[in-house]
Amino acid sequence: MIGANLGDIAKAVKGELSGRMDLKIKGVSTDTRKIKKGELFIALKGNKYDGHAFIKDAMISGAAAAVVEVGNRLANSFSEKFPEYPLIKVENTLAALGDIARWHREHLGVVAVGITGSSGKTCTKDYLSSCVKRERRVASSPDSYNNEIGVPLTILNATSSHDVIVVELGARRRGDIRYLSGIAKPQIGIITNIGLAHVGIFGSKKNIAKAKAELAESVPAKGILFLNSDDEMSEWVSRRTPAKVVRVGFKRDSDFLIEDIIPRGKRGAEFRLQGRDVSFRLTVPLRVPHLMLNAALAAACAHHLGISEKSIQEGIFRAKVSRWRCQIEESPAGYTVINDSYNANPASMRAAFETMRLLSERRRAIAVLGDMEELGEMSSSLHRKTGVEAVKTGADILVAVGRYARYYIEGALESGLPRGSVYRAKDKVGVLKILADLIEPGDVILVKASRVSGFEEIARALANGSFVERFREDSRNV
Repeated sequence: MIGANLGDIAKAVKGELSGRMDLKIKGVSTDTRKIKKGELFIALKGNKYDGHAFIKDAMISGAAAAVVEVGNRLANSFSEKFPEYPLIKVENTLAALGDIARWHREHLGVVAVGITGSSGKTCTKDYLSSCVKRERRVASSPDSYNNEIGVPLTILNATSSHDVIVVELGARRRGDIRYLSGIAKPQIGIITNIGLAHVGIFGSKKNIAKAKAELAESVPAKGILFLNSDDEMSEWVSRRTPAKVVRVGFKRDSDFLIEDIIPRGKRGAEFRLQGRDVSFRLTVPLRVPHLMLNAALAAACAHHLGISEKSIQEGIFRAKVSRWRCQIEESPAGYTVINDSYNANPASMRAAFETMRLLSERRRAIAVLGDMEELGEMSSSLHRKTGVEAVKTGADILVAVGRYARYYIEGALESGLPRGSVYRAKDKVGVLKILADLIEPGDVILVKASRVSGFEEIARALANGSFVERFREDSRNV
């Protein structure tokens, strides 16, 4: 942290300090398994855990002090046993984490980029970070650290030696992105798209747009906002920001236009990104619109940050995208697995189907689909529509599991997929048993569902390949 001592932090969180005010703090941690000597431990509470139970572990691991909640039974018990150990008592430790990160951010002379959207924000973050790091020091969100814990931790991991912070901003309710933006203070914003993710929570697409637009409203007048010109809500969002707006996409009037797309076989696809004062070619691993758009948004932002054309080209081409997002793996058994199991919503499903279509040209495509969560009253209709889209995009076989599996199946049958090509599994093991009898060398298998479904386990077993013989052997022994 930037020259922080315990007194500074107590003041920032408006907490009650017991301990030396001048005690230097080297960093902040919420996980005693990773805490380092001299760091401050924040005892967070969740529905199923209470970090106050680990204050002693933090102390033993070298934590200089801890932030705890007033009146917490576990904290009081610890304090009685170790009265000399420095504590800062606050009403809410989660809010305190945000306050500390906000204080830290205010002392950093660093450019921050905030990225949000219904889908594609993690990939865009990965692309942008890959471009920037070739010429500057960049701090960015690991995986999907995009909530009220992840964003503060990302900010707190940045130092004065960094040049750029790239932070992903998620939302579960109205006000979330405004709160997170208040911590990250982005001078640059990127909104990838506005879809129906979490529509069950927000109630409508317009409400989702309002939530995402909180980033647009937070970017200052001297800042810049990059928008997806192909998204129908972008024009509405553009009117809600004081910042300069730059549109990126496939529409001819885009400030950065994606054009002249050339397939490059296993190398993916090459395209030209044409701006008003710049034109360069980029290569992405697949010829699918959403990857091109994510890459183009990142490249346009990197260009604005002064990154050279060569570094942008290399950054996009060599970017390592976070795990379980369009992760393509070749099984030793001779088939291809598209592990897109990190999360799912209608827009990301469409993007995944396009990836499946491109990879399965002249090959059989199998879509393994689980529930899309938080769609509310629209759940049944959106799952049915997704089943329709899976077949229209080229799925030859559909395997569905979960509460909404019947709606995937109804949509697939409605689109003309034969009943003998549609399967419903009871659980993840059931999925693998079905696939063990179906899979053939050369198949392309898409695995996708919302995060809570844990579909990465299916993808992992498929990529390994050995499960096929195991389940076939089990079936012979029944």
